[in-house]
Amino acid sequence: MRLTPSDTVTLYRPTLCSNRVFLRQRGEPEGEPSAFEQVLRRLGIQHEQEHVATLGAYVDLSGVAFDKRVGKTLEAITNRVAVIYQPAFQVSTTISGTIVEIVGMPDFLIFDGNGYVIRDSKMSRHIDEENHPEILLQVGLYGWLFTIACGSRPKAIQVHSGTNEIVDIPYDGGTSALMMLERLLALKQLEQEQYEPVGWSKCGGCGFNERCWAEAEAASDVALIPDVDQNLAKALHAIGVCTRKELLTRFDVGSLSEFKKQVAPASKRSGKGQNGFSCLRTLWRSSRRRFLPHPQFPHSQTT
Repeated sequence: MRLTPSDTVTLYRPTLCSNRVFLRQRGEPEGEPSAFEQVLRRLGIQHEQEHVATLGAYVDLSGVAFDKRVGKTLEAITNRVAVIYQPAFQVSTTISGTIVEIVGMPDFLIFDGNGYVIRDSKMSRHIDEENHPEILLQVGLYGWLFTIACGSRPKAIQVHSGTNEIVDIPYDGGTSALMMLERLLALKQLEQEQYEPVGWSKCGGCGFNERCWAEAEAASDVALIPDVDQNLAKALHAIGVCTRKELLTRFDVGSLSEFKKQVAPASKRSGKGQNGFSCLRTLWRSSRRRFLPHPQFPHSQTT
């Protein structure tokens, strides 16, 4: 089984979804990236190349085949090459009783006096746990790979952000990254996909968007009901309420408001949006349609 630092990105982007890891491991077809995503990728490459141009002379390993790039990387480190662009590491280890191969390719290794700095270029403007935990986990795993492959810790781990700042990342010896790899391995080893509710903001930029929405609609999934958020949908599934009909049959406005959400930080009464639920329940029981009025927009005051 192969694991990579990029697997953390698969889990977290565009939004957190464990099913995406499973589907990619199975080789499920994905939709083509949108024009916007393609522009972001081109800008990301440009951002990285503009940065490497500021670092002086460097050894470029980007065109070297991966099986040779690992050896070339270690050779360049031994020779204390000032800047190594697109190095590669490969380490075999055991996670949860499974032998895995962990590979990673940071953007830069920069020799700084008495050790190497690992640096990765990102378009993200905010490099922190709140906004981009996947970046911290990704570069943390690069640090662990460097330590195992070279026998010493990196001098520093840094991210070149979208604002052209160099952000220092605390290194915990790879502990957090390895814990994440254990989770990712478990997802890749699943025999069947777990329930993962769909959502407009959650699924919009995902390559499996059409696939997952089609399945949710075919199943009349409870997550399709307005005002049923991700936590509530998971909690309902846990008690066997999986479809819109089951929700409308087993709950009224009062009992739904008493139903607590599954995830502890969000364990509050689900009172928000009860008018929408009540309306939907009434319409379902009466088997009647309701036509909504045309939206009214204010006139612009600009000339």
